[in-house]
Amino acid sequence: MPLPVWLARSMIGEHGVSLMTCNRGSSHVLAKQQLGWEPAFAS
Repeated sequence: MPLPVWLARSMIGEHGVSLMTCNRGSSHVLAKQQLGWEPAFAS
């Protein structure tokens, strides 16, 4: 359920909102290649 930014900002602050909305996604390619890691569930 989406939360309005103004409400989230009052709960977790500007930095928290920035972390939740502006961060790029990550990739597990390196872990898969070097460690043979596989996710528990397919995406």
